Amino acid sequence: MTLDYSLATPLMPKCQYLSASGVIPVGVVTPTAIFSIAVPMNTMVLFNARVKVSCDLPDVAQVTIDPATNIITVTSGNRPMPGQAVFIAGTTQPAGTVATTPYYVAVLSATTFKVFSTRQYASTADPAGEIDITSAGAGVTSTDAAPVAVDQGIYLIKSVARNRRDGLSILGPSDIVKFSDVASIVVDVAGDDPTGKAMIVITSDGTRAVRYETIVQASVESAKV
Repeated sequence: MTLDYSLATPLMPKCQYLSASGVIPVGVVTPTAIFSIAVPMNTMVLFNARVKVSCDLPDVAQVTIDPATNIITVTSGNRPMPGQAVFIAGTTQPAGTVATTPYYVAVLSATTFKVFSTRQYASTADPAGEIDITSAGAGVTSTDAAPVAVDQGIYLIKSVARNRRDGLSILGPSDIVKFSDVASIVVDVAGDDPTGKAMIVITSDGTRAVRYETIVQASVESAKV
């Protein structure tokens, strides 16, 4: 999303606000521009941004499977809750399961459970919906199929972008203040010289989805720089 400025009245300071939100999917590791500011030629733009970010962090448990009984035992991590949707996957996939298919949990004990094709079957542990697992697989995990957003962080950013004949430049180091730690996420300011835009970007390690919300204030400070 871009903020654009009309130069019909170039000497009049202008101020615009932008609110945006979005999701950077799992696996994206290149810097993602969450918004950009078009900076007119011979103009300096001051912008302030508040960026709130959070991560989708699924609950992953290491498990073993008894194919004779379809019982899944948690060996480390948290046992899923009754009715919870989980993915069952492994370095060797247990036969009878598909890594990308969500299954629903019926709890047997503090460390054991079975999985069913629907939440309704799981609610009564109905054998008609029980997933028949015919091999134990290897390196098997049970992963929450509906993770919640955690590790929230707040970034406050102040920066100035200037566009002259020699190209767009970000003046001085940006003042970036972060409240709370968000693992493997970097929020920074970048310039895109060919298109005359200043951008705020998020870089993720790609291991989890990143959700963001932004509130930006940008104003034209000068018509001649």
